[in-house]
Amino acid sequence: MDKQKEPKAVGKKNIYKKSLFEELVKRGNNFSHSMRNGKRPKYQVYVFEVTPKLIEDMLDITANERKNRINLFDESQDQ
Repeated sequence: MDKQKEPKAVGKKNIYKKSLFEELVKRGNNFSHSMRNGKRPKYQVYVFEVTPKLIEDMLDITANERKNRINLFDESQDQ
């Protein structure tokens, strides 16, 4: 009965970017709750449980966004 257990959360991570929040939820990460941003009350802060999957997904999403920005910059330089 050697079942591999899912890694436990080791804390909470605040996400301030709505598009990042949406992508993390789409990828099945553990959304905990949201709250008002203390410094900018018209915005929300999205709180996730920190897991290895969350960290991997955040790195992947930001790398893809960075790559897309570079591609857009390169295309604008070609014109």
